[in-house]
Amino acid sequence: MSKSLESKFSENFSQLLEKEKISDSLFAIGVSGGADSLTLVFLMQAYVKQFGGKIVALTVNHGLRVDSLEEAIYVTKLMKANQIEHHILTWQGEKPKTGIEEAARKTRYALMNDFCVKHKISNLLVAHHKIDQAETFLIRLQRGSGVDGLSGMSEVNKLGEVTLIRPLLTFMPQDLKTYLKSKKINWKEDSLNSCDDFLRVKIRKFLPELEERIGLTVERLTKTTQVMARTRDYLEKQTENFIKNNVKFYHQKVSKISLKILQAQHDEILFRVLAKLLKETAEREYIPRAGHIERICLALRQKGYKSRTLGGCAVVFQGGDLWIFPELKNSKTILKKDLEKFMEENFKNEKMPHPVKKYLFMQALEF
Repeated sequence: MSKSLESKFSENFSQLLEKEKISDSLFAIGVSGGADSLTLVFLMQAYVKQFGGKIVALTVNHGLRVDSLEEAIYVTKLMKANQIEHHILTWQGEKPKTGIEEAARKTRYALMNDFCVKHKISNLLVAHHKIDQAETFLIRLQRGSGVDGLSGMSEVNKLGEVTLIRPLLTFMPQDLKTYLKSKKINWKEDSLNSCDDFLRVKIRKFLPELEERIGLTVERLTKTTQVMARTRDYLEKQTENFIKNNVKFYHQKVSKISLKILQAQHDEILFRVLAKLLKETAEREYIPRAGHIERICLALRQKGYKSRTLGGCAVVFQGGDLWIFPELKNSKTILKKDLEKFMEENFKNEKMPHPVKKYLFMQALEF
């Protein structure tokens, strides 16, 4: 089992790196002390021994359990015994009273991302497996997610400046535990994994019942995420093509789209174009709330144009166009003579629309 799992992993991981055009041979790995992440570390150790490269293990001590530091120290000893570089990253400060699960996830990724950036590591691996993917699908279904959410977790996506890689999404957790047993490696069980306060734990316990009662297996759930991901990828491509052909950018941060062209688009493309532009203009990790974007889409359909701010951006309707700017705090009234003087001094030979001039002037006032 040990050898065959290593072979299967190496083949899958090599194909993934080739598909995503990832050439770096330095990998950080998030390691909690649980079976999944420990298996990933040792599979990667076997991989780099065969193909070259280096791995660095990162353990986040979140301090949410009395035994979290003890677990981190256990991982340190295990990594040292196997000649694997290891670092403990500690969550400092007070912990939130509510939303602990989400706060812990964000902090964990932030700490690992910061370490990777500081140490010039481009790739961070985490050990989500097939059952994690099935649980994620059901969690997002319960929350009313659309195509993107129901696509589940991607094998590769960006985490700040780092590429986040999930190479175990096609593996079942029992196979990972069997691998560790074959190598006589013990793992730690996270007590929070049995706490019914968390939605993921409730769903995990419910999965066997779904299979027994209606035949809804983990395999079928993950197949559905793959179909959704294919649909998402097509829609993303259509969105990118629309932006490339129809959106004009000024000074990187300002975008303009014809209202007439926008109104001719399918609702899904209209939503995605606005969501992508708002997210990238504000340089945020997530798009604004779907309901807020949908209100802009509805205003476009009903021609109820009204400028507004949303998700760190200003959305302005002017001259038959929709303009998107980063939101600026300065609301000072602009005099025409001041604007003209500013443009003459800073952009003497550059012609640009009035909304762009206004944005650049107000931006300068903030500094």
